[in-house]
Amino acid sequence: MRRNPITLIATVALIATLAAFGRRTLDGRAAAQDIAGAPPACIEPACVTGPIVDAMVGSPVVTMEEREACRDVAYLCRGLDWNDGMARVLRWDRDTEVIRVRVPVPGGWPRAREVRDAAIRGLLAWNGHPFPIQVEERDGTAAVDFTVEWMASPPGSQLGQAGTRWTQENGRASIQVTSFRLALVSPGSSDELSPEQIELTAAHEMGHALGLPHSDEQRDVMYPENTARTLSARDYKAMQSLYRLPNGLGIWDAAKADE
Repeated sequence: MRRNPITLIATVALIATLAAFGRRTLDGRAAAQDIAGAPPACIEPACVTGPIVDAMVGSPVVTMEEREACRDVAYLCRGLDWNDGMARVLRWDRDTEVIRVRVPVPGGWPRAREVRDAAIRGLLAWNGHPFPIQVEERDGTAAVDFTVEWMASPPGSQLGQAGTRWTQENGRASIQVTSFRLALVSPGSSDELSPEQIELTAAHEMGHALGLPHSDEQRDVMYPENTARTLSARDYKAMQSLYRLPNGLGIWDAAKADE
């Protein structure tokens, strides 16, 4: 993911004011709007890998042909991991009531609370799409689905990384987030990331944690180099499509098997 300067705003009403500065917001209410004259989003390369599936246990719950499953799904099917003409849809169960995430303050870090709050804003960009997201800001015994880990020395060129484990048993599929890491500094340097960069990285990785693959268009937050400034209409479309399909679905495309 490339580092990207962005500024969040609280309401859509403020967009007109901020337009003069050429900025956009991660707020989902502004997802479909463009602001003319915005500065280039890409500053320097810092690409991350896509979602890391630590384990995938069990055969597809059901199989559909690509032409049926992938109709009007934005970038969802193009971004899936295809192997011998087959791809898998992996997501949270539709019955999930809330996703709970612990976001600790990075201990001993300058502007630690500002950094923590930026990550929270990125996570909450997906709030309600498709599930409520509840953030625990303090260490404690409250049960959470996963905890944000901070990387003071990120590996390679990674600004963030989300890992998952998917299993299927007795016809029921489930996904577990096994890791969720955000960098504090630019990879290969000691330059601190801005709150805006951390916020955008958190939104990108939360998309992966919910099951989204990478996008193929630069204006989407889920584009691997993250040249976008906001969650786009396509990001939301892909997420909606993901949660309409059966969990654990196997998608078959004979053309890809022949490639």
